[in-house]
Amino acid sequence: MRQINLPGAGIFDTANPDFVRFEPDPAGNKLLWVVASHVNVPAGKFAQSHVFAHVPGAKLFLNCADNAWYQNGLGGQIRGVRELVTAIGQFSEGFETTHFVGHSMGAYLALICAHEFDRGGHLVATSPEPVLCRRASRSRDNHVAPRFGWRDLIRRYRRQPLRCAGVTVFGAHDPVDAGFLAQAAAHPGFYGTLASVPHHHGVTEYLTGRRRYLQLLTAPGEEIARLTDRGLATVPPGPETAARFARFNRTYIRMREGSWDAAARLASADTGWENAGWQALSATIFRQRRDHPGAVAAGKRAFGLAPAQPIFAREYALALIAAGRGRELRRLHQRLSKRKTRPPALVRITTEIERSGLLETRIAENRSTTPAKRPDWATGLAAFERARAAHQRARTHLGFARAVASAFPCARADPDLAHAMIDTLVAAGLRQTAVTLLEGAGFAGAPGLAQRVRLLLPNPVERHFDGNFY
Repeated sequence: MRQINLPGAGIFDTANPDFVRFEPDPAGNKLLWVVASHVNVPAGKFAQSHVFAHVPGAKLFLNCADNAWYQNGLGGQIRGVRELVTAIGQFSEGFETTHFVGHSMGAYLALICAHEFDRGGHLVATSPEPVLCRRASRSRDNHVAPRFGWRDLIRRYRRQPLRCAGVTVFGAHDPVDAGFLAQAAAHPGFYGTLASVPHHHGVTEYLTGRRRYLQLLTAPGEEIARLTDRGLATVPPGPETAARFARFNRTYIRMREGSWDAAARLASADTGWENAGWQALSATIFRQRRDHPGAVAAGKRAFGLAPAQPIFAREYALALIAAGRGRELRRLHQRLSKRKTRPPALVRITTEIERSGLLETRIAENRSTTPAKRPDWATGLAAFERARAAHQRARTHLGFARAVASAFPCARADPDLAHAMIDTLVAAGLRQTAVTLLEGAGFAGAPGLAQRVRLLLPNPVERHFDGNFY
């Protein structure tokens, strides 16, 4: 680690250099930014380092191994969260002002520092988990083992408010963030200024895309006020909205536990809430329950509320594929294909739509939902096997597989025929389409078959909505 001529120099010398990096300020300013990384940042890399290249002041970047929420420190003599916090405090004594910044896992550490130290700076925390290992939380998904006394920061600091000015911003479209937003009113002094933005867990992505994140870092209180005035952020929720956030989180937990009936009842209780994350979660649940009209309606609402976010376009597309709604799927595909910027997530969605087979084969659908005519080869297993063999000899198996995807809703009442159709899709490389169609199927063995096919996906697009954006 680079040595500096300041009090505290050498404190991190025994730590693993892959998880700590200090960048002095060339101008010699006595300003320090402590920036803690979120999960899945590789060793040797540090979150937000590109953003802070444009911010004056010295930077202390931190990361940790195994997404452990800093419970195991940084290695060397810093073997736990207590030793890490002490080291940060000693290191920051050499500066006149210290700001604490972090997202998700990093925001957990930033909140600790803001409660422990008054260094004349401020806190910027986005989408933290101040209580670790709640059901269906990201820390629990990462198998975090909290040290004694560090699992529940709200309880730890219940009598100790923030020691510096601070702002905390959650994503209103994220089911895990929703759980903390629902309970925020009970802990008014813990977060500092609290706000939410209409986005999933990637709050920094939302603010960076609107060129507001640098302003939030340098003047957080004023920037939150400006975002609120412009409708880009919302102040803490009132009782009615807090109850909706609580239902959002509870429904997600039921879904993750596999309690689909309970999740469906909760989702049906508030179909009109204009929250894209809630609508996307509802679409996933309705699709799993084979309520295709409900899934399509919820997916369409999610996409309409946040059309720029690929996760909601995906949920709408999957609902349309499962329902066999080729006409609406074509319109969605055309709309997505015309976009000037096409990030990888959007490309994957349009590719999956193209592989569904519903773009080439027009399904006879109208307002009375008249079912598509069943092809002759879909009337029984023997006829299907003859048609499949003929297409394999003619090397037209891919086109045949797309036709199979379109005809699958007509044939899934026959389990043997449905299994043969899924085998055809898998052999043609349309594995994702097979998974999506199986989610809407009710024949014996469909759930287990869907799980086996899902394991064949090399880079799965499809997974149940979990807002798992870090």
